[in-house]
Amino acid sequence: MAQILSLKQRPDLYSAVLRLVEHSFGNVSHHKIEIDFYPLFQESNWEHCFIMIDDSGTLLAHLGVKTRQMIIGNELVPVALLGGIAVEEQERGRGNFRTLFQEVIKKYENFVAFFMLWSEKNTLYEKFDFHQVGEVFEGQFRISNKDILTSSTLDQIPSSEQDVIKNLYALAYEEKYACLKREHDDWNAIKKITSAHLLFVRDRAGKLINYAFKNKGMDLQNIVYEWHSMESLKSESLGTDSKIWSPVPLDNDFKNLRTLFLGLAKIGNFNLFQHFFNCIFKDRLHLQGRKQLFKIREHGEQEYSAQTILEMVFSNSLPNKWYIYVSGVDSI
Repeated sequence: MAQILSLKQRPDLYSAVLRLVEHSFGNVSHHKIEIDFYPLFQESNWEHCFIMIDDSGTLLAHLGVKTRQMIIGNELVPVALLGGIAVEEQERGRGNFRTLFQEVIKKYENFVAFFMLWSEKNTLYEKFDFHQVGEVFEGQFRISNKDILTSSTLDQIPSSEQDVIKNLYALAYEEKYACLKREHDDWNAIKKITSAHLLFVRDRAGKLINYAFKNKGMDLQNIVYEWHSMESLKSESLGTDSKIWSPVPLDNDFKNLRTLFLGLAKIGNFNLFQHFFNCIFKDRLHLQGRKQLFKIREHGEQEYSAQTILEMVFSNSLPNKWYIYVSGVDSI
């Protein structure tokens, strides 16, 4: 009979887990899962990495969880990010994924406002009440400039400049959007993601005044997904094939290419999600209801499905609300 354990209980299977996930993701030699998704696979998170093994101890499947806090103004809301989802090829179609997935969701659903994962397999995850949510606006500079930004990684610059970047992130994201709060440990984990290239701009005195993150893993190549100020980036070149991901539509200096979805989300604990919803709508709307049907106090008796409520709360097109963004360097 299959057994579900944490990687902390079976650390000897760490290398096997990495091989399984890398094979599932395409097994590209120059991309390393333990680097691209370091926050998920770091040893301190092994108690949240779940494996399924058979009676002989053979690895069948893996599902990782990274719990974070989403900051909304002065409020913090607990959320769970899911990643590293993989099932041994010969074991697929036997119910192993469903068993592992449902067990992990059950373990966390009373403690988080929502779950989020990143996948193109919408039909599969809809069976577990995950729905496409949010918007990411993709664009490209209309003009390529000849000056290239200085490139590095976060771990290669002085600690004093790392502190500058932390402050710039707080100003650009934590004060303007509902996003993932970055604590000291989160920044230390980002330093280990050496596939995420740090671009930065200095003033004439050599002071760092702007930064951007570009690249990470297979899915974020040539994509700039986080920055402090787009104004100063406009005078620099991000490379002729670089694309920009933004939580809001880009201005006329960009060629708007397409609108992507932010991720797949599922409601967790109702009371926590209700608080999250009310905060996002700045207490102008108040969520009510249980299970799969919801009401909004200000909308009278009209009922909404969980999918509709998720689409509403994550929308960056509705007015008078906190817009939501999860940077590529935080996704797993």
